[in-house]
Amino acid sequence: MAQTTSRPSRGAPAATTATRGIILVVCAVIVGAMLLWKGGGSATDSVPGEEILTGESANPGGGSATTPTDPAAPPTSSVPQAQLLVVVANGSGVKGAAGVKKTELISKGYSAAQAGDATAKSAITQVFPVAGAEGDAAAVAAALGLPATAVAAMPQVFPVKAVTGVNQADIKVIVLLGEDSKNAAPAGN
Repeated sequence: MAQTTSRPSRGAPAATTATRGIILVVCAVIVGAMLLWKGGGSATDSVPGEEILTGESANPGGGSATTPTDPAAPPTSSVPQAQLLVVVANGSGVKGAAGVKKTELISKGYSAAQAGDATAKSAITQVFPVAGAEGDAAAVAAALGLPATAVAAMPQVFPVKAVTGVNQADIKVIVLLGEDSKNAAPAGN
């Protein structure tokens, strides 16, 4: 009888090799998904001003503007500052506060800004965009030195009383001054 000798195995058993392959594929899929989620494309694939409120990218051709990934980057605006109708609504309880903030916005290039009264008093200052003006609202908030968290969804009840000469449908951003508003009192009062 011939004797057979077994040779020592050089590799891992087939089941271990298959498991390693599956782990490698799963890791590759996870890394690929993370790159896509974080915008791992080329520089031409990304649009400045991504993720302000919704995490969607801005469309310079007319889509909604959104938040920059880099907090130091200026927010993207879909309308030139001088043409953006911003209404500063006084909900602070301090007479003339909306006029002061309106003047501040005008000095920063928002020459279409208007002042009015809020429908109710507010404890905090918030910035409300109409749909598609999220980037504009973030830019207005930044111009006023407000944190990004001050930008919120437009409430169901419109927070501004009628403003003379302003059509409600033309308003893009509302700044609702609250009692927390710094420098709410007009100068000299």
